[in-house]
Amino acid sequence: FRRVLFRSGLTKQDIEVETTESALHLKGRAEGAKRSYALDIELPKPVKPGKAKAAFTNGILDLTLPLARPAEAGRKIKIE
Repeated sequence: FRRVLFRSGLTKQDIEVETTESALHLKGRAEGAKRSYALDIELPKPVKPGKAKAAFTNGILDLTLPLARPAEAGRKIKIE
C-alpha cells in the first residue's frame, strides 16, 4: 500500500509521521510559520506499522505501508 502526499515549503524535519494498523497520522509545522497542521487518514486495509517506510524529497512525502495478513478465521482446538 503506498501513499504519496505533497506539501510545499516543508522539510523532512518539519513533519512527524505515525501509523497504526488502521490509520496514518501526520503533523507538521514549517519553520518560522505561525500555523501548524495535523492530518489523520483512515487506511482502507490493515497495515504492518513496524514495516512502514517514509521518504521526503522536494516537498513530496512518499509512504510505503505493507499490508497486514488477514486474521485467520479460527483454528481447531484439540479436545483432551
